[in-house]
Amino acid sequence: VDGQHVWSKELGKFESKTKRGTAASPVVVDNLVIWNGDSESDPFLFGLNKLTGDTVWKVPRAGREGYSTPVLVTAAGRRELVLNGDPAINGYDPLTGKLLWSCKCFAGRGEPTPAVGKDALFVVNGQPGDVFAVRPGGDGDVTKSHITWHTPRKAGRDQPSPALAGKWLLVSSLAGVLSCYDAENGQEVWKDRLPFGNISASPFVAGDKVYFLGED
Repeated sequence: VDGQHVWSKELGKFESKTKRGTAASPVVVDNLVIWNGDSESDPFLFGLNKLTGDTVWKVPRAGREGYSTPVLVTAAGRRELVLNGDPAINGYDPLTGKLLWSCKCFAGRGEPTPAVGKDALFVVNGQPGDVFAVRPGGDGDVTKSHITWHTPRKAGRDQPSPALAGKWLLVSSLAGVLSCYDAENGQEVWKDRLPFGNISASPFVAGDKVYFLGED
């Protein structure tokens, strides 16, 4: 905190055909800083010692661009680090990087961060595709066993992350078409267009309101 440089770490070249970089935020778990290093060239998920920057664990990922920030959840009596991606959403042991479970997505890319509910994660994929709920706490391929519902979406690309407000799941497309779903069963309750342009940023919930940041 005195401004002196402590450590830095080169995690890879992050080469991309589209010339985009990373957009994931780091996550601190105990003595680790966990970083999503998805890329087309050298995709890995990293667990680094937060005091020294040394690599504690490093696990390979699918060779795609990746922008999603991992989320930490507790399920089945254990902590899980959940990371949305292409072609699946995965749960990892945050202290070792061990892959615990994997759930195939309905579309690729995986930049939105899952919304965390009491017993489920709510997911959209970035590319046009279904919105779905998946229960954490599984083992192996949980695509058939842990998806509790999925609902088709035809609003275009889903770059913003979903927002959970009580029992309502709010999902905006990149073009600003906002849909509200019943989080318990995935039923679409209403759909409307937000009164401003494209939306890339994730919304956030505060009190009884959900806030959206348009690009304009």
